[in-house]
Amino acid sequence: DLETDDHDAWNGDIGLLYRVNDRLTLGMNYRTKTAITSTGTASGNADVQLANLGLGGARPDFRYDAEVETALPASLTAGAHWRATDRLHFSAQVDWINWSDSFDTLVVNLSNGNNADLNGLAGGSSLTDRIPLDWDDAFVGRIGVEYSPVERWWLRAGYAYGGNPIPNRNLTPLNAAISEHTISAGVGYRGDQYGVDFAWQYDLPHQESTGVSNILDGEYSGTSTRLAAHWFGLTVTRKF
Repeated sequence: DLETDDHDAWNGDIGLLYRVNDRLTLGMNYRTKTAITSTGTASGNADVQLANLGLGGARPDFRYDAEVETALPASLTAGAHWRATDRLHFSAQVDWINWSDSFDTLVVNLSNGNNADLNGLAGGSSLTDRIPLDWDDAFVGRIGVEYSPVERWWLRAGYAYGGNPIPNRNLTPLNAAISEHTISAGVGYRGDQYGVDFAWQYDLPHQESTGVSNILDGEYSGTSTRLAAHWFGLTVTRKF
């Protein structure tokens, strides 16, 4: 049982917006990587593992101080917005996400172990677990349309495609961000001072299979992972 809380983390954005004319706008944005270190505790019971080693008489419960090092990836975005008419707008966007630099290895540092028997087996009260990720960089393409059937009301629809960045050899149910096709729809109201927008997004079902797992215990070898997700969002804005 691993529980950690995030510390403060920082990143930065820099963007460029260019209005070609009254109907066409182009934009680019770069976001830096966000390094995150979180701390907490790790506890559990190694009774089965000790028994398999012929050490059933050893104390099985344990607790460690835990530190997890991870990062959110840098990304580069380019997009365009076209006002075909005052009531019909189109958007397109391409994202490059630098997963390979951030999701290479997940490092879990354990220290101050309270079980003397396990400390003796491990040669100390500290352990470092390096979980292989090896994610690939990804490109995500997005298109969207919004239409105003009556004044102040807008209907929206969109589609996005992004290749699965996770190598099958490192796939587990804990890191299964394998969605590729996404559709979305929404409705919005724009008043003189307030605006309300509701959105729905559906990550279409996608399945990947693992032959020989790169996880050392091998428990995910010969398995399949399937993912689908619904997302709902509500935004309220006020002009000052």
